[in-house]
Amino acid sequence: MNKASLAQRYAKALCALVPKDKLDDSREELQSFGRLLGESHEFYNMLNNETLELGVRQRLLDVVLKKLGPPEVIFRFFHLLLRNGRMSLIGAIIEQYEHEIDRRLGRMRGELLAPIEVPIEDVQALEKRLKGLLGADVMLSL
Repeated sequence: MNKASLAQRYAKALCALVPKDKLDDSREELQSFGRLLGESHEFYNMLNNETLELGVRQRLLDVVLKKLGPPEVIFRFFHLLLRNGRMSLIGAIIEQYEHEIDRRLGRMRGELLAPIEVPIEDVQALEKRLKGLLGADVMLSL
């Protein structure tokens, strides 16, 4: 199974466990942890170093997660990734999770490309118009 398919499976499974009203919060928790892994190559390497005992890596993960304070479902999710040797997929999982959240919440994201600077009021008006046409919340980035 390829990396994208695996990441999508984990993302969908996590989405199924998180209450709908907490999906955006959980995304922020995942992104925060993903940034930490991206900024600390030593931490990332230790979690993915299978020559270290799993118990040592779990204790290291516990120390960091206790400082971050994620909800229990996120805490357990990270431990599942660690036990299954999937911590290296965290970036792809976060990306898939964001897509899954948008799908479940009826949102669409897009990027507005224009040759001139577009006033925020015009962007908001366009989002509103697109929402009416598409029947989904539209979030445009510039």
